[in-house]
Amino acid sequence: MSLVIEGEIHSSKNSKRIFKNRRTGLPFITKSAASKRDEQSFVWQMMGQAEEWQRMTKGRAFPLCVVFEFRRKTRARFDYINMAQGLCDAMVEANLIPDDSADFLIPVFVPYTVDKHNPGCTLRIE
Repeated sequence: MSLVIEGEIHSSKNSKRIFKNRRTGLPFITKSAASKRDEQSFVWQMMGQAEEWQRMTKGRAFPLCVVFEFRRKTRARFDYINMAQGLCDAMVEANLIPDDSADFLIPVFVPYTVDKHNPGCTLRIE
């Protein structure tokens, strides 16, 4: 049993933007528009697979060991942690987990593969 997230996954950390608050004039940092779009796509995909997630996690206690299997378009360098962050945020937004802190989620990474026609990530419970 697994959840399959389709589409190229980008690092949310490496795609930050700096804006200025109109009222206070103070700068703040936010995710890029592309990163926000990616994350919203992940949320919709996860919500569509919520029943599968319930089957996968039935009877399991937190923290859940979630295995991330990334499929990348290329062999371009990346950070597993930064790539997983958007998916973890989406898991919270899709109500799969209450929070992505260590009390609820232990990420486990397996070596990535390259599939230029089918990038994405498969999530399993260990």
